[in-house]
Amino acid sequence: MDRIDEPLIQKVKLNNGLPLNQAAFVNFNEREEATCMASITYMRQNLFKTYFLVPILSLMSLFILPLKMYWSSELCCDMLYDVVEDINKATHVRISGRPGNTDICKLENLTDKVRPIL
Repeated sequence: MDRIDEPLIQKVKLNNGLPLNQAAFVNFNEREEATCMASITYMRQNLFKTYFLVPILSLMSLFILPLKMYWSSELCCDMLYDVVEDINKATHVRISGRPGNTDICKLENLTDKVRPIL
């Protein structure tokens, strides 16, 4: 039986102990540092941040913010995207690698392209 004093975050787990907003994956070769992934996080583009907040902050910072966002994918993730818990709500994924590399990839729905083949 579950203990009552356990935090709620410990009860809400999925994908072998991962939080809800992360995907499970298996690395092909653990010895390769360049291709190993540390985590995959679901994200959704926030239109308010993208078209209203970031332009105003860019003007206020004399266009230093866009340069920082270009060189820092972590800052870009924070300024343009929101973390979501479901892959159906996600528009992008953030893939974090072992050496600290982070990449943002757009999700594509390929079911319409596959249906005529099947």
